[in-house]
Amino acid sequence: MAAARTYFDKVWADHVVADLDGQSQLIHIDRLVLHDWTAGWIMPGFAKAGRKVANPDLVFTLVDHL
Repeated sequence: MAAARTYFDKVWADHVVADLDGQSQLIHIDRLVLHDWTAGWIMPGFAKAGRKVANPDLVFTLVDHL
């Protein structure tokens, strides 16, 4: 009988795209929600690394400080 898995483990396994090195996995995330404070320092790092968002229409930013 298979070992019991948590809900998190089941969701994670359903989104694995590739096993990278035995300790890391590439997963597909179908929604990305960024907080207004963290997006300001995360996105420039992506641009500097030459990375692009695969599906920009699925990225949402929340503004909670005005």
